[in-house]
Amino acid sequence: MAGYLSESDFVMVEEGFSTADLLEELTLGASQATTGEVAAFFVADLGAIVRKHFCFLKRLPRVRPFYAVKCNSSPGVLKVLAELGLGFSCANKAEMELVQHIGVPASKIIYSSPCKQIAQIKYAAKNGVRLLSFDNEMELEKVVKSHPSAKMVLCIATNDSHSLSHLSFKFGASLKSCRHLLENAKKSQVDVVGVSFHIGSDCPDPKAYSQSIADARLVFEMGAELGHRMQILDLGGGFPGVEGAKVRFEEISSVINSALDLYFPEGCGVDILAKLGRYYVTSAFTLAVSIISKKEVFLDQPGREGRCQRKTVPPRRPSCTTSTMACMEASTQSCLTTPALPPCCRSRVGLQGSGAPGHTGGVFSPGKPGRHPDDIRNLVTEKRVNIRSQTNC
Repeated sequence: MAGYLSESDFVMVEEGFSTADLLEELTLGASQATTGEVAAFFVADLGAIVRKHFCFLKRLPRVRPFYAVKCNSSPGVLKVLAELGLGFSCANKAEMELVQHIGVPASKIIYSSPCKQIAQIKYAAKNGVRLLSFDNEMELEKVVKSHPSAKMVLCIATNDSHSLSHLSFKFGASLKSCRHLLENAKKSQVDVVGVSFHIGSDCPDPKAYSQSIADARLVFEMGAELGHRMQILDLGGGFPGVEGAKVRFEEISSVINSALDLYFPEGCGVDILAKLGRYYVTSAFTLAVSIISKKEVFLDQPGREGRCQRKTVPPRRPSCTTSTMACMEASTQSCLTTPALPPCCRSRVGLQGSGAPGHTGGVFSPGKPGRHPDDIRNLVTEKRVNIRSQTNC
């Protein structure tokens, strides 16, 4: 053990005692409380994070995982992942400070934002964070002036047209511009040591990874021709974190392994990384909320336009960090959803309390403040709605 965790960071429960059992106990106690407000809270199953880690190592044995701190920056999560030996992908100074505060060495940190403030580049230089990413001349110039000893990773654009988030619209250099950027880096005496990409979240086509790995091979060859020591391949993220995703993690890992064997065979001297966020934490968190108000609108209510003919709710789309649990009285056709359903299917529900894992939030005890959850999706209510945590393996 590396010593990142202490007993005060988590609560041990008896074998066979599930997250649902714990939530039942906590919510029952909250409902019987006679004083004070009942705040929403999260429960984190750290075991789910550990199981996800070993599943990843089994499926992608050649890939070294880095955790994307922006996905869920709860100290408990960071300490568990640090204990497991992960590196950390940080998007800003606050995230670098956070992981270094728990003892993570600078050698395990990537400053991965493609759009960086000069002051934060200087912070990275001062604190020994040397691995940075870039995708344009402006970022390269900033690093040359503020962090000349940095090791740069060139982020390339991908075909993410089928993904939930189209990151290549904003980030990533086209293949046509890569040689020019590599030449400028060489003239500025900046070391470019690798290539990264990100195909976006919830991509239904695992072949997008294969194509991006092939593109990275071309950029590696460009860099080698210009005298850069290309030794890092960063596969980015976008891996599913829950069961029921459009493409299973097993399918994605199979495609990646085949592409790596073809373009970056074992023994080629390339260090292969991936930046994972929702993969690790989505299924580990359960949110308990207090319902304080509810409005029902029946499907057959006269005088409403745009009448909904279906009685089904759109499928749940998982957030980056949470699965959810809500308790309420039986109600036909009522639901808790974001975004709202069509008017004839809509139910308005008020939530009491707030709290989500964040820089200051706690994931193991109720009542600690933090960021509001990214989204809470589609809970069809019966006598009790209980969406339990699931894992991919």
